Amino acid sequence: MVKIFISHSESDRELVEPLYKWLQCGLGLSGEDIRCTSVENINVGEASMETLREELQLAQAVVAIVTSNSLRSHWVSIEMGAAWLRERLHPIRGPGVNPSDLPSPLPNITNAGYCEEQAMYRLLQSLARRLDLPIVGVSKFELDEMVAVGRRYLTEGLRSWFSLPPAMAASRHDANRFHYVTDSLCRRLHLDRQSLYHCTDEHGCIERDPEPLPSWARDHWKLSRMAVNHLLKGDQNLLDLPLNVVNEELLAELKRALSKRNLKRGEQLRGWFTRAEQWVVEHPPVTEKGH
Repeated sequence: MVKIFISHSESDRELVEPLYKWLQCGLGLSGEDIRCTSVENINVGEASMETLREELQLAQAVVAIVTSNSLRSHWVSIEMGAAWLRERLHPIRGPGVNPSDLPSPLPNITNAGYCEEQAMYRLLQSLARRLDLPIVGVSKFELDEMVAVGRRYLTEGLRSWFSLPPAMAASRHDANRFHYVTDSLCRRLHLDRQSLYHCTDEHGCIERDPEPLPSWARDHWKLSRMAVNHLLKGDQNLLDLPLNVVNEELLAELKRALSKRNLKRGEQLRGWFTRAEQWVVEHPPVTEKGH
């Protein structure tokens, strides 16, 4: 019988597999004890809706990975709602997701951050009590692997959101040359290519934010969007630039690159994006602690 049901978005598969292994190791569970449709050794074809409904109902605990992807999933919402009603829900905030980002009633439920080692240990203890099982092997190797995957997930997401505005503008100017870059970012961020096209005008200026834009990527997107728009039409107030995306040196360099007196603005901005993107990769943000 299934003991733990992992509720998640298919788009977050890379987060699910390390968690699945960690729960197995820590609680001494077999593959049959955990229902996780994204794990390779489970035959999804055999998992009919009726089977999943029964397993969700019988599971002693439901562990839900909460990300911007899962919050858009009707199935994850149904699974979390059912588990909440039966007081069996254990939310895990995905990389970059802060407690303040959680929709009601999740903030009132004890939740752990995917990259918060101590919080994840407490989650394991809570699951052990609920399942009446001993903690048989808290492997630091599995936990370290999970934290590394989470940080890589967040860093890659931030890099992609930061790279999207210049890709959108370039694609609008020369679709044949640059469309593949935007298409690749759309796949990574699970965005609709056609909807993204309508966020720009005929000159490539970005007029509105794409949907959905996760809160953890908003400042990175805003800085990048303002830089692109200022280059194209020069009416952006650079005093409003987000200050917590890159360091002061890079911000000052950006303002110099975008100066109207700079005859090589486009060339210098391209170089700036390369350096700033590398800085973003090397300095992922720290999320708030849960409870």
